[in-house]
Amino acid sequence: MRNLKQRKRLRNRRGNALLESALVLWPFMLIIFGIIQISFVIWSNSTLAYAVDASVRYATLNGARSSTPATADNIKQVLRDNALGLDTTILTANVTWTPNNRPGSTVRIEATYPIQTLISVVWNHPYSLKATSEMLILN
Repeated sequence: MRNLKQRKRLRNRRGNALLESALVLWPFMLIIFGIIQISFVIWSNSTLAYAVDASVRYATLNGARSSTPATADNIKQVLRDNALGLDTTILTANVTWTPNNRPGSTVRIEATYPIQTLISVVWNHPYSLKATSEMLILN
């Protein structure tokens, strides 16, 4: 009689582990994927900022008096070369000189990178990273 009662009790608990695993697994995976996604956005933002800074440095050192003056296309190519890991086909950049490319003027580079996150897939709300840098032309 005692064995029969224990068997019934065990039979009633059989699905508990499966149910508890299913309930805990979804929030756990959501947290893990959220951490991965946030890390990717932070890394992309840092990479974009570095690429913009490197291209601004290139523009300041290759002004109108340089042996090879920088053009907007050259600067954008330096930006793409330094944006390692980003999809450079969707990277947009805007280069402006105030007032011109001569020493003493300023060069400003603004770059935008649209990023696709898991939230934007569900929400269909695009998110763009932006980086801007401005420096005085030396040469």
